Amino acid sequence: MKLKIHPLFWVFLLLYLALGAFFKIGLILFTLLVHEGFHLLVYQKLFRKPVRLTLLPFGGVIETTNPVEFFPGKEFMVALAGPLANVFLIFFLLGLINKGYYDPAVTFLLDFNFLMAAFNLLPVLPLDGGRMLRSGLTKITSLKRATKIVTGLSLATSILVVAAGCYGFMYGITGIDIVILGGFLIILAVRERTKSSFYFLQNLTAKEKILNEQKVLNSRVLTVSQSTPLKEVVERFWPAHYQYIVVIGGKQERLGVLSEREIMEGIVNYGLLKPVGELLSKS
Repeated sequence: MKLKIHPLFWVFLLLYLALGAFFKIGLILFTLLVHEGFHLLVYQKLFRKPVRLTLLPFGGVIETTNPVEFFPGKEFMVALAGPLANVFLIFFLLGLINKGYYDPAVTFLLDFNFLMAAFNLLPVLPLDGGRMLRSGLTKITSLKRATKIVTGLSLATSILVVAAGCYGFMYGITGIDIVILGGFLIILAVRERTKSSFYFLQNLTAKEKILNEQKVLNSRVLTVSQSTPLKEVVERFWPAHYQYIVVIGGKQERLGVLSEREIMEGIVNYGLLKPVGELLSKS
């Protein structure tokens, strides 16, 4: 596994160093490692594939050639693992306090784990909350549409974080770090929204991996008119299902049936604007 440190992580590290918070840096790194360690344990259990971890100030992002977003149920479990790690640490620290072990390090860890869990559960991609929300939506709509819904919510939430950070900074409630994090979340949300336009291309190669991983897939039937462009057909594909497309004519008569693979091959050979009905004469 490769470990990559995001530049923003170093910015926050230098900020804490400038403030003289050397001991807090160690506690923060410990929490981040536990949080990401839970993610990796669940990921390796479900996928058993090599991964790259990009470490961010509020957690990390798992990058792999086998995208978790094409496995909604597994993506939910991988995303949930991180906040659960923080919850376990919170209960452990509360137990120490109840036993009379009251220390500034314990209270700082308790506060930081609570904030980290709450922050990561925000409905913002690529945070854990955003991934869990998208995985739920992907079960009832296409991955592209689910991503667009969540990234729209992500942008709204990120702007609220920036606004709250500005308010807190002006009145001495919080530091400038909240504003920086909010701005960074806006950038990530925009990037995720841009990526959603290419999910149908990723699906072309990922579906074979999904079949190999899960062995059995639910099938789904779409009924479309013969003049429907391939682009509109493929945008309705669900990643966890294998689609069959029933093509009908102007009098609602059935002209033929195409498989998902035939649709994808049509896109490669003829482009996104090709009417689906024209594939029937070529199949």
